[in-house]
Amino acid sequence: IVDMKIRYLSLIVLLVMSVFAPMQAQTYDNLWKELEVLERKDLPKSVISEAMKIYDKAKAEQNVPQMMKAYLTAMQYRSLLTPDSLKVDMNGLEQWASQTGSMEDKAILYSILGEMTMPADVKKGLGYLQASLKDKDRLLLIPVEKLRPMVRVGEASKRYFRDNLYNLLARRAIQTCSSTGGRRLLKQIRQTVCLRI
Repeated sequence: IVDMKIRYLSLIVLLVMSVFAPMQAQTYDNLWKELEVLERKDLPKSVISEAMKIYDKAKAEQNVPQMMKAYLTAMQYRSLLTPDSLKVDMNGLEQWASQTGSMEDKAILYSILGEMTMPADVKKGLGYLQASLKDKDRLLLIPVEKLRPMVRVGEASKRYFRDNLYNLLARRAIQTCSSTGGRRLLKQIRQTVCLRI
């Protein structure tokens, strides 16, 4: 089950990296390049240290996408070294989600928690996914383009998915339920999404 969690954590890091492109500040680009060198050298403790430097810098600058990417990267490598750290890190994500004043950040963090929790605790994972969609009316008003350069927006997204944070998170919830193989859960989340649209 630890291998499955690590696999999901890796997927989430990749998702966050693809959804949240590095901010324009050149310093983040350089910091991430340094981290990639450490990854290639297979130095997980150094990767964790570098990721936490990025996290601290992003926190000081209130750059939430960089904070999320750095936290999830450090989390991934900590879980490789110490599988028990995953629970502590997930508690940290949960605390972050419950304390943030930003509805958008809260929704994204709950979506991540739902995806990570689903394989081990379906009920709790579904609860997180539903919490990520809770503020439908406000999330519908946040165009994904507003989050540029943090997200990549394609033409299909604009044309077919209304290109807002709610629809992005709803699609993630459906994909998460689909990937865990739970037809009943998929039906339940689709009903939740359909009722809110």
